[in-house]
Amino acid sequence: MSEMKIFIGILGYMRMGDRLFKIEPFVNKLIEKFQAVYTPGETFCIDETLVPFRGRLIMKPVYSIKTHKYGIKIFKLYTANGYTWNMKLYGGKEATPGSSVPTKIVTFLSEKLINAGRTIIMDNYYKSLELANILLDKKTHMIGTLRANRRGNPKEVTTKKLKVGEVYAKENDRGICILKWKRQAGCAFIDNETWG
Repeated sequence: MSEMKIFIGILGYMRMGDRLFKIEPFVNKLIEKFQAVYTPGETFCIDETLVPFRGRLIMKPVYSIKTHKYGIKIFKLYTANGYTWNMKLYGGKEATPGSSVPTKIVTFLSEKLINAGRTIIMDNYYKSLELANILLDKKTHMIGTLRANRRGNPKEVTTKKLKVGEVYAKENDRGICILKWKRQAGCAFIDNETWG
């Protein structure tokens, strides 16, 4: 019986699933202070950043084409003037049933700022028609470039052959507009904000 008590005692100190348990209390306190000092305005951005780090870390991504190839990936919500308001550390691949990982990141980072008519600017990693619908339901707008191969994109827009300077767009019944234009190469764009 005493072996069982020892085993249960040791088991209480082991963390099988949460790789960030040691640093999470510090990061949460930091975020709390960030949010107490400043409130974002109408527009804010969501992007990722890489903190250079070459030490031993299980969740360290490797980016062969970036300036810093190794480091700790942080997803950040920052204001138009660059103030970090919220962040989430990358803890390695997660099994995420339901929504896509980028959609979950955006909803997690912006949950305290939605339902206020604000606009989120994001790069094409996060953008999808699914996210545009979720944010529109929560009275939040998004704008930015879109990956043409995302699930749910209208094929007639993403596969349209354009000449330099041409624009082609489609808007659905909810007001979500996906457009494509050609400068040197084709570029897709998504917007769920209604313009007067």
